[in-house]
Amino acid sequence: MEDQNKPVIDVIIPAYRPDDSFQKLIGLLQEQTVKPHHIYVLQTMGEGDELMRPMNSDMTVHSVAKKDFDHGATRDYGARLAAEGNQAASYYFFRQNPDGS
Repeated sequence: MEDQNKPVIDVIIPAYRPDDSFQKLIGLLQEQTVKPHHIYVLQTMGEGDELMRPMNSDMTVHSVAKKDFDHGATRDYGARLAAEGNQAASYYFFRQNPDGS
């Protein structure tokens, strides 16, 4: 039985050609005191790219064609995926760009 007071946190990660730093990020997320309920990876797919495999059962990987990529639309897509079936009383959406902005 899940603790009703425990926060449910979903993580949305837009990714283009994820490398070793991506794997490190996932490992660090799994070490958090409150672990993510689910991790949604939105992988931008260029020509010849392969869709990465989920690293654990709490992760799904969704492809976004490079020609269709848009920062805002991709974030919105991830937020909609996380909201589907989620009966949370409140939603908070934080974003962080690689350059810290």
